[in-house]
Amino acid sequence: RASARTRTEATARAAGVLAHAGPPRDDTPGLARARAHVALAGGDPTAALIHARRAALLAPDDRHAAIFRLRCAGALERHAEVAAVAERTARGTADAATQVRFAALEGEALFTLGAREDGLARLEAVLASPAGASLPGGPSAQRRRLTELKEALARAGEAPPALARRAARAWALVALEHARDDDGPGGVAATDRALALEPDEPVARVLLAMRSTAAGDPAGAREHLARARAPGADGLAAGCLALAQASATPPEPRAARLAAFAPVEAHLTAPGADPVVALSAAAALVAMDEFERAATAAEVARRLDPTFTAALPLEAFARARLGDAEGALAAVHAALDADPLAPQAWRFLADLLRGRDDHAGALAALARAEALAGQR
Repeated sequence: RASARTRTEATARAAGVLAHAGPPRDDTPGLARARAHVALAGGDPTAALIHARRAALLAPDDRHAAIFRLRCAGALERHAEVAAVAERTARGTADAATQVRFAALEGEALFTLGAREDGLARLEAVLASPAGASLPGGPSAQRRRLTELKEALARAGEAPPALARRAARAWALVALEHARDDDGPGGVAATDRALALEPDEPVARVLLAMRSTAAGDPAGAREHLARARAPGADGLAAGCLALAQASATPPEPRAARLAAFAPVEAHLTAPGADPVVALSAAAALVAMDEFERAATAAEVARRLDPTFTAALPLEAFARARLGDAEGALAAVHAALDADPLAPQAWRFLADLLRGRDDHAGALAALARAEALAGQR
């Protein structure tokens, strides 16, 4: 009861601070975490995760920000995000106690996601580590948890081929989360693990095909696509495959390129539609000056996943080109509230404000963009 009262008082203090705060794009890491705390306590884990991601972005070396992001992601059962963030945090620290804590969180998330044997291996490695004694509850609690998970795996009684396919898809989902956070090394490692378990895992093969296309290797992209097998019942794999095939279509003739994206757009309204596919489609459609279709794809990305704020800058750009200045301004403000460290978004805001004759606001936004660009 005392603990609950303390949490309530902490939430009330945080809400009081936020009452005098500016927009989220001007947050310090502490303010972003306060917003996340208030949102989570208020029963809005979606908003909490958006704020928690921003807090982690503003303080990339703060393990407390990472832990709170994991808590918010866990509240939404986003196990792939938990696994990706936990692995990246453990990889980025030299502190042994921090490494084992995040490795344990990664192991639990991998097990829940479907990579059960890999999850157990992570947890066993944590127990074998000298730093394992620093985990909450100590080694005895961790051993009990490991036994529980092993018993759950035995009860499931899955045949090895099915277990491997499920684990491969789990790793492909983790690779998608690394791609969302622009973590190349994490994405490569997760994709490699997926393909080691199932060489023709469709989502992993599609990720490799898109990587080959971006590197100017169309032959490599075609080889990966030829190996990607997308069963009709698998909506995510089918959408990824359609996107990769459309992206590999030559830009000319234009009509053929546009036609190639029709199956992708159809996927966005089908079961298994994925926001990463929608975002990639929006980016490709913007490049083809198909702004109305691009804006629709960006909206779909956020409808599929309200925390998928990466679609907002594309939506803002598409709306501006369609003449919807108010919609563009709302989208770019929302984009900056999610990621205030993106100089290109600040430059775009400066352009929009200049068009509204708000020269002071435009100069301030441009100065923010230049300051951020100088930090990179």
